[in-house]
Amino acid sequence: VADRGAQQGFRFEGTAHIHETDDFANHILDKTNIFDRFPRAGVVVIDVERIYKLDNTLEAGIQIA
Repeated sequence: VADRGAQQGFRFEGTAHIHETDDFANHILDKTNIFDRFPRAGVVVIDVERIYKLDNTLEAGIQIA
């Protein structure tokens, strides 16, 4: 995630979990009209494990969480 104008941002790293046809996906997607436009849809949940600072400073690249 970055704000190019402010030259600030963060990089998130973690594990992605893809849900397409399970109960969780159905619970989320049933609240939308996504299938009116697309034949398939899914939900992605990301377990954020690390966050890095991407500011245009000497702190760029430092892990903050």
